Amino acid sequence: QRRPLLRTDSVASTSSTSSLSRISSAVGLLGRAVLGVARTVAWVGSGILSFFSAVVLGPPGVPSESFDEFFEARYGRPRPDFFRGGLREALATARREEKVIFVYCHSDASAQTERFCRDVLKHDAVVALLNENFLVIGLDTSRLEGARTLSALRGRRCPFVALVMPPMGSSMEGSQTLHRLEGQIGVDQLVAVLTVAVGDMESLRHQVRVQSEETQRSRLLREEQDAEYLEALERDRQMQMARDNEEAERRAEEARKREAERERDRRRAEKEDKKRRLEESRAARSVEVRRILEEDDRRISSGESAAKILIRLPTGGRFERKFRADAPLSLLFDWIECRHLIEGGGGAWVAPGSFELKQTFPLRAFQKSESTLSELQLAPSSALLLHPLEAEDDAESEAAS
Repeated sequence: QRRPLLRTDSVASTSSTSSLSRISSAVGLLGRAVLGVARTVAWVGSGILSFFSAVVLGPPGVPSESFDEFFEARYGRPRPDFFRGGLREALATARREEKVIFVYCHSDASAQTERFCRDVLKHDAVVALLNENFLVIGLDTSRLEGARTLSALRGRRCPFVALVMPPMGSSMEGSQTLHRLEGQIGVDQLVAVLTVAVGDMESLRHQVRVQSEETQRSRLLREEQDAEYLEALERDRQMQMARDNEEAERRAEEARKREAERERDRRRAEKEDKKRRLEESRAARSVEVRRILEEDDRRISSGESAAKILIRLPTGGRFERKFRADAPLSLLFDWIECRHLIEGGGGAWVAPGSFELKQTFPLRAFQKSESTLSELQLAPSSALLLHPLEAEDDAESEAAS
C-alpha cells in the first residue's frame, strides 16, 4: 500500500520541477527583451543628442571670428580687441597696416588658462599696449586652425602667445616669429616683451616696407619685362606680316608679269600664224593676179584705155602701174598685196595685212571692192596714199594688254 503513495509523490515532484523551468525560461526571455529595448532606446537617444549637438550647438571650440564675443562673455571687460576673422585675413590685414600680430592660443583644458585670461590679458597695461600697437587674434586649440597654428609656432602648451611679423604671402610660410611665451606667463613678463616689441616696431615696419617695396619693384619689373616681351612679339608679328605682304605682292606681280608675257607670246604667235596664213593666201592668189596683169598689159598695148595709178607708202616710198580703165578696184588691191611676190626681190616692200587707199583731192577713202577704176574716177591717172589698218589694230591690242 505504501508503494503507490511513493509513485504519486515522485510524479508530483517531477511536474513541479518542469513548471519552474518553464517559468524561469520565460522570465529570462522577457528580461533579454527588456534589455534589448533599453539598449535601442539608449542608442536612439544618443544619436538624437549627437545630431542636436552637431546641428544646433555646432562643432566644439570657439571660432576665431567670434573669439572676442566668447572672451567678453566669459571674462568681461577690459579686453584686447580680437580680430574678427581667420588667420589668413589677419596676416593680410597686418601686412597692410604694417603691424605685428599678437597670436594667443587658448585651451580650456589648461589649468593656467583661467588665471592668464583674468589676470594677464585683462590687465590695463597689457590691453593698452595690445590695442594700440598690435593686431590681436585669438585661436582655440580645440579647433583645427588653432591646433595647426600652435604646432607651426612650435608651441607645446597653453596658454601660448607669440609675436609674429606677417610674411609677404598669405600663409604662415615666410613669417618671422619675434617672441614666444607659454605656460606660466605673468603680467610683468608680457608687458616687458610687448614694450621691447613696441620699441623695435619701427625697424620691423621698415623691414615690412622694404619687403613690400621689393615685391612691388619685382612685380613692376616683371610687368615691364612682360610688356616689352609682348611689344617685341607684336613688332615681330607686324614685321612678319609686312614681309608676308611684300612677298605676296611680289608673287602677285611676278604672276601678272608671267601672265602678260604669256599673253604677248600668245598674241605674237597669233600674229605670226596670221601672217603665215596671209602669205600662203597671197602666194596662192599671186599666180592668178600675175596672169590677169599680163593679159591687161597686152590689151593696153593693143589700145585699150588705161588708168595710171601711183601709190605712195607711209615710209615715203612710191610705186606705180597701169591698169585697164575698166579693171576692178579689187585688182589694184590684189596687185599691192602680191607685188613683192610678182615682181620679186629680197628688199621688196610687203603690204600690211589690212589697209585702205586714200585720195587727198577730193578727199576719199577706198576699200577693196569690185567697182571699176573709171567708175571711181581714178582713170586716166590718180595718186593714192596707202594707209595701213593693221598697225592701228595692233596698237589697240597692245594698249588693252
